[in-house]
Amino acid sequence: MGGQGRLKMLYDSRLAQPPLHQNEPGCVPWELVGDCCGGFEGMKVSQNVVDLMNRQVGLEFGAMITYFALATRFGQESLPELHRQLSKLAERKKENAVCYLEFVARTGQNPKLPTVPSSEPHFGSTEETVKFALEKEVEGMEQLSRIAHAAKVESDQTTWNFLQEPIKAQEEEILLMRELLGWVQKAGEDNLLLVEDFLIRKTSVAVEV
Repeated sequence: MGGQGRLKMLYDSRLAQPPLHQNEPGCVPWELVGDCCGGFEGMKVSQNVVDLMNRQVGLEFGAMITYFALATRFGQESLPELHRQLSKLAERKKENAVCYLEFVARTGQNPKLPTVPSSEPHFGSTEETVKFALEKEVEGMEQLSRIAHAAKVESDQTTWNFLQEPIKAQEEEILLMRELLGWVQKAGEDNLLLVEDFLIRKTSVAVEV
């Protein structure tokens, strides 16, 4: 089965599940979306916003594939924390993509699975790898900003409300990636265990909070 077939199966299986909940990254409870818009049945989204949202789906799935490839590289280099971080980001991108597809479907529009280009990143250094990941995060934020701008211009309160959590999550991911890049640059290729230690400590703090 090709990549598009697998994505279609993922989408079909996801729609068969109960509505998304707030603890899923980048998503908001559908009952809250309905409350903000005066009821689910009345939600209207323009074709322009739908097209932009479908493009975001492609970016998220593309980032997912790239992050899984990068995670594999770090795993092969015996860097378990970097492997874990990139794998977690890949899973988050997958969840985001399905979330956007479901949003389009639930507003009565036609969600589309865009063509996702193959990803074969080859980098000569860890710094280049993390820079590339940061570029992916910035690209995702730029597209979310385009959708938000379109929603604002069109007075589309439904999409505007929906985007607040994804935009906040994207900002946090950009901040994390910039912080990670700083540690990689500080440590250098010969001291990547310092980066591993940074990720362990950051995870420990998050758990304690």
